Amino acid sequence: MLFRIVFACILIANNLNNAFSQEKAYVEWGKKTHDFGQIDTKNSKVVFEEFSFNVKSNTPFVIHKASVSCGCVRVEYPKHPIKMGERGKIKVYYDSKNQTGRFDKRIFLESNVDKEVCVLRIKGVVK
Repeated sequence: MLFRIVFACILIANNLNNAFSQEKAYVEWGKKTHDFGQIDTKNSKVVFEEFSFNVKSNTPFVIHKASVSCGCVRVEYPKHPIKMGERGKIKVYYDSKNQTGRFDKRIFLESNVDKEVCVLRIKGVVK
């Protein structure tokens, strides 16, 4: 009888643990850094790059929030879950207006992957 009670307690504890642990997604990135090289200020233009990814887990990939390190950077990302086998992309814009010299900007993605924050990076030189 004692064995059954202990066994039942172990099963209940295991089920509670599984219920409260959130499944993590696994994502494979094409790249996480992009170098724009030299950007000419004569055109005073906005440049962009797309960072692509593949979802490799049964758990859909969900981006909760995207933060940038500067007001000259803007990010577009999918607001819906991306399922296993699907490709997704993050579009990062850099506005070179009123900028000169080297830049190295980071984009912080909060999602349901193992690491709490994924960091994408853009860099270059505004001439």
